[in-house]
Amino acid sequence: MSQSDQLKNRVFWLLLGILTLLFSTGSWIYFALVVPNQQLAAFDGTNTDPEYAANMRKVSHKVLSSWIGNHHDAFLVLEQVGNHESIPYLIRALKMQQTADSDSVVICTTDHCVDCLQRLTGMNFGYEYEAWQKWWEEEGSKLSAAELEARAAASLPAELE
Repeated sequence: MSQSDQLKNRVFWLLLGILTLLFSTGSWIYFALVVPNQQLAAFDGTNTDPEYAANMRKVSHKVLSSWIGNHHDAFLVLEQVGNHESIPYLIRALKMQQTADSDSVVICTTDHCVDCLQRLTGMNFGYEYEAWQKWWEEEGSKLSAAELEARAAASLPAELE
């Protein structure tokens, strides 16, 4: 095989490798980021099917697992379908949210995250990621789903029960 043929062969395999890498990366971005965010956008809050709720909870967890994505909608969905499995995702996501400014003002996305945490845990650590994380590591993660549910129900205002 001549040097020219060897060079053409190497260029061919290099281009094929680059195209394969681009296709794989594009596929990952589409299925890991785009599709879950589209599913969140199509959330039907009136659908009471438990299987639908479980799927939307899983989609929300997937969105919150990434730095990119519509965390705002994921928090809103979890306010309706979240459960004990959602708590660590929410705490981790709180770390990614903007902290309160000097006037204790935060964007609504951060508020939704904290509201959801309070609703699911019955606890109130405000916007402090470190306090939520410490509580989860020392106490929350050791509680059963039923205990967390009971705490959350006990903390709800009477009009929401």
